[in-house]
Amino acid sequence: MEQNAATRDARGGRVRGAGEVRTRIMACAVREFASKGFAKASLRSIAAAANVTTGAIYGYFAGKEALFDAIVSPAGEELYQRYVSMQEGFYRLPLEAQTFDRMEDYETGMVHRILDYVYDNREVFALILFRSAGTSWERYLDRFIDLEVESTFRYAREMRGHGVAVNDLDPAMARALAGMFYRGYFEPLALGMDRDEAHAFVSDLERFFRTGYIELMKGGAARSEQRGRIGAAGAAMRAVRFPTRPDRLVPPTPAFSSARFLRVFQSNPDRSGRLGKEHPLRTRHPADQR
Repeated sequence: MEQNAATRDARGGRVRGAGEVRTRIMACAVREFASKGFAKASLRSIAAAANVTTGAIYGYFAGKEALFDAIVSPAGEELYQRYVSMQEGFYRLPLEAQTFDRMEDYETGMVHRILDYVYDNREVFALILFRSAGTSWERYLDRFIDLEVESTFRYAREMRGHGVAVNDLDPAMARALAGMFYRGYFEPLALGMDRDEAHAFVSDLERFFRTGYIELMKGGAARSEQRGRIGAAGAAMRAVRFPTRPDRLVPPTPAFSSARFLRVFQSNPDRSGRLGKEHPLRTRHPADQR
């Protein structure tokens, strides 16, 4: 086992430098995190795979989360900064290029350039998106969602400032749509799509959401009046207090991504996608369990 920053390989007798040891630890950690997720990954297992002591790992990293961060931070932060730069680049375009009719070219190029970077670093983003529970990275998508919501309202303000009629989205709707888009955007990784399949998927996703955003944000007195009536009705409904029996509350359904649904769907002989009464993913009513 290696004890120092530069030591001999037990098998070949060759002196190894600190950089090489660190690289080997990180490579073994990637496999451990990918296999077990952050929470269940073991520094002892990583050390054994890297042919070092557990204590030696602490010579390079403050702990398990610092090791995870060292693996994912370069690509994760770079992707976010690229997205920020692309958002700012849009607002530097001439006004005529920012209209609903003209923004398609910029948005399409942006989402596909981002996707290429994700696939260039596919292993790292799989760790961030699917194996980071228990770290600060498990909320990674929230950063993109927050920026998208902010940009949506910024776009409406700036267009109105130029005399273009654009409606604001309801804040809850803006966040819900941004969340659905970004969770869908990374779904090709969950489904194991190759790069070309992912680009085709994202093209359809982007077209679907762009059409919806335009429909919701297009200016006009009639649409504003309609949205006002809907908002007032929603506020009235939220003010109603409905009696609820605590013993009849259904526990929240587990997170159920489309990838997980696909596995359940494919496991059903009738391909119905319905969960049988005894299916382990089915959420049963507490009253049915008594």
